[in-house]
Amino acid sequence: MTVKDSKRFADTGGWGYFNFNHHEPKAATAKVKAKSECAFCHIGAAKRDEVWTQFYGILDEVPLPKSGKG
Repeated sequence: MTVKDSKRFADTGGWGYFNFNHHEPKAATAKVKAKSECAFCHIGAAKRDEVWTQFYGILDEVPLPKSGKG
């Protein structure tokens, strides 16, 4: 799971990365992970600002903030 918060996660481009397990049972809580541990799929395949907007076309219609960092 990713959480966008430019203040809380400034050192990772505004993204916080969490893993609740990729299998069952899911974890009840998760601690923030390093970007290098958790974001490889988003970095490699996400279309825009580490979000897979290619699967949700309406998201591509939303303009990025003036900073250019969604």
